[in-house]
Amino acid sequence: MLIRTPSTSKTCKVSDQDHKPCSEAFAGQPWYIIEVNPRYEFVCSRDLAKLPFPVDTYVASQQELHRYTNGSKRTVERIVITKRVFVRFPEGQRQTLLTACPFALRYMMDPALQRNAYGGRSFAQVPDTQLSQLRSLLALAESPVESTDLSSFVGHNVRVIGGPLLGQEGRVYSESGKTFLVLSFDTLGSFRLQISPSLLIRI
Repeated sequence: MLIRTPSTSKTCKVSDQDHKPCSEAFAGQPWYIIEVNPRYEFVCSRDLAKLPFPVDTYVASQQELHRYTNGSKRTVERIVITKRVFVRFPEGQRQTLLTACPFALRYMMDPALQRNAYGGRSFAQVPDTQLSQLRSLLALAESPVESTDLSSFVGHNVRVIGGPLLGQEGRVYSESGKTFLVLSFDTLGSFRLQISPSLLIRI
């Protein structure tokens, strides 16, 4: 069972007396992506939050209620984008973040950008607007959201006309008698979730 929860924001310590939401402290700044070992996404996120300067971290996940055969229940965070931690931080602190978590591997590079004079590429960046859209999707979706490599050209263009995702536009396709909505983000890739056909209109 999926649990819908509002998107929350941590508090960043900007100075000795100044605490403010991280979303405000880094408003408009793009996100960098740290590749981490599998299953250590939340561990690294917590490690980075302990640094003595403000760090905004995000692991793309959804809360789900798992029911076990013995009748017990437990709320778990299912990671949607594995092996990735999104981060924002003050200028000049990039390397410090990598050393703060032993399970952090490297920053993702952007293969689409031209190489510099030394043959390297620039770090991949995700616009704040795109990550905000993804966070809203994961908080509002009433069914599990999955990262997918499906092309954005699959199916017809549709708009959601009801429910918490009202106004979202994407592509639709059917599989095993189920209808899926595919939403694409330029930098983050594509994500799919099951949806009722009655909530969609072709555009």
